[in-house]
Amino acid sequence: MILERVEIVGFRGINRLSLMLEQNNVLIGENAWGKSSLLDALTLLLSPELDLYHFVREDFWFPPGDIKGREHHLHIILTFRETQPGRHRVRRYRALEACWSPCEDDFHRIFYRLEGECGADGSVMTLRSFLNSDGQPLLVENINDQVRHLVRLMPVLRLRDARFMRRIRNGTVPNVPDVEVTARQLDFLARELATRPQNLTDGQIRQGLSAMVQLLEHYFSEQGAGQARHRLMRRRSQNEQRSWRYLDIINRMIDKPGSRSHRVILLGLFSTLLQAKGTLRLHKDARPLLLVEDPETRLHPIMLSVAWQLLNLLPLQRIATTNSGELLSLTPVEHVVRLVRESSRVAAWRLGPGGLSAEDGRRIAFHIRFNRASSLVCALLATGGRRDGNLGY
Repeated sequence: MILERVEIVGFRGINRLSLMLEQNNVLIGENAWGKSSLLDALTLLLSPELDLYHFVREDFWFPPGDIKGREHHLHIILTFRETQPGRHRVRRYRALEACWSPCEDDFHRIFYRLEGECGADGSVMTLRSFLNSDGQPLLVENINDQVRHLVRLMPVLRLRDARFMRRIRNGTVPNVPDVEVTARQLDFLARELATRPQNLTDGQIRQGLSAMVQLLEHYFSEQGAGQARHRLMRRRSQNEQRSWRYLDIINRMIDKPGSRSHRVILLGLFSTLLQAKGTLRLHKDARPLLLVEDPETRLHPIMLSVAWQLLNLLPLQRIATTNSGELLSLTPVEHVVRLVRESSRVAAWRLGPGGLSAEDGRRIAFHIRFNRASSLVCALLATGGRRDGNLGY
């Protein structure tokens, strides 16, 4: 299941936005297109740490410079789609049976709508519903329980520079699993990964995993409070660059054809690391949606490349925001989405189903992406795409 579309009307800094998503999405745009509002909406509504979110008065959009013109209604519709026709029948989604709606393309979808109403006295009411393909509410019992189960299956993990993270107060973080138990889990996963016949020693694998832990601790969100922060495998290598090099080797090993089982192992490892850091506990059937916010802000370009390859190997849907030429050079152009703030909405541009011709694809992939990545950022921000989905340069 993936999040296929996000529709936002009147939430914080976004007046109107309709954003189609795929498995991998890299969002670029000039300042103030509404990045924080989009990421906040997904984080608040699909957070595995919090109970169901209730809108507050500050969530309602108002015209720039006119706070008295604040809107009194907002709504957000999240559309989830099964990855293949018929997948909605598997055990993982059985509890959501009443929420699925059949569509004309033979896929089943879940249309989850949230509405906010702000009264004259400042009170705010939050309404939740599931819709059919025609936009009409479905008769679903225990809607809140269904929403909680949906969030358990597809929670949002927001990964961003730790410098911008607020410290969570003591007592709000789940109990951290025993460090030794978690270390044994890491060792088991490392041994599983090592079963592939490659010229990679156990020590090299552990150094690569150590680099992964350093990445999580050094960059990704440290949401645990002081006592909850346990550092695993924190023994620094004499040569830290060697650890990153071994992690790059692990990436290449897993990225080869027929390595699906190893990607699943990597997903389990990623989940274990997050839990070891005292951040959260994921449901055993969870397939998180990763929000990666400006990963270039703190990582060296070489480390950024290795970390990005690692994220590409995870069998998870991902939404990343960036204006980095280095990161864009690592991204297929069909995964890039350009966001533009217009007078009445935020417009989203990406390649259409036809994509690029072979010649255009070759020119972009080699001459621009690899040789002059920053020029691709300039071209996308300056000219963007036409409504038929073809980029103009």
